[in-house]
Amino acid sequence: MPRSREAYSPRRKEKKKARSFKDWLIIFLTFVLVVYALSFFRHLTLNKAQGTEEPIYIRVQILNGCGKDGVANKIRERLISKSWGDFVFDAVEVNDFGDSTVSHTLILDRKGQDRIAYQVADVLGIKKENVLTKKLEDNYLDIDLALVLGADYYQIFKK
Repeated sequence: MPRSREAYSPRRKEKKKARSFKDWLIIFLTFVLVVYALSFFRHLTLNKAQGTEEPIYIRVQILNGCGKDGVANKIRERLISKSWGDFVFDAVEVNDFGDSTVSHTLILDRKGQDRIAYQVADVLGIKKENVLTKKLEDNYLDIDLALVLGADYYQIFKK
């Protein structure tokens, strides 16, 4: 039985269905959903990059070890006047250090939170080798860090 040529003819094309309104609506809504998802994730990553997290409050003791009068109060005013990076400082005590011949400004970590102490040193422009851990046994004032001002106190904040 011979088959007709029409069945194998390359000229025969199936009719393409025209896209209905529902098809276009589904395509449009899928596109809108993808754009929304991308903008949402972009918004999340931008917020993390801008540091919109809560600030870290640091209770600091400022000790004058350079021997110049009024330096500790000036540094206190500068510290509490604004936030520094992710940190907001609360100066709980301003006093003189036992020695008035300290050459380099030091940060004394009073709670054993050395990671925060190093971050504060970086923000204030203090060298990392000048960060020491010296926990207080009776920390009644709940001091996080002690800032011991040395002869190089003028270099703080010059980062």
